[in-house]
Amino acid sequence: MQTQGNCLVTQQVSQFIEKYPYFSTIQEDDGSLALKGVLGFEGDFKGRIIQDEFDLELRIPSTYPSEIPIVKEIGFRIPRDFHINLDDNSLCLAAPVAVKLIFLKKKHFSALLTI
Repeated sequence: MQTQGNCLVTQQVSQFIEKYPYFSTIQEDDGSLALKGVLGFEGDFKGRIIQDEFDLELRIPSTYPSEIPIVKEIGFRIPRDFHINLDDNSLCLAAPVAVKLIFLKKKHFSALLTI
């Protein structure tokens, strides 16, 4: 992680784990930080209420906050042809511009879970 980003990442990860205690952190060889765990979800898809839990991985790049983290569903319950980015298997949370705007406004990687 970049030196300037270290404090920010440490602070945000602490806040995240407090809010989402079923996640754990893993320092990856590439310098990124992975947060893996279970997240409850409730949403409406074309009038159908979906309520479930999913195994997720949030990957915080070593260049954070310059680069936006990605979110992956790692339990393989979401079909790979349903809003999955084929280049890195991350979830398509919204249009890229919308994701950037939300992230810039909230200034916290956990904002990606509320899109």
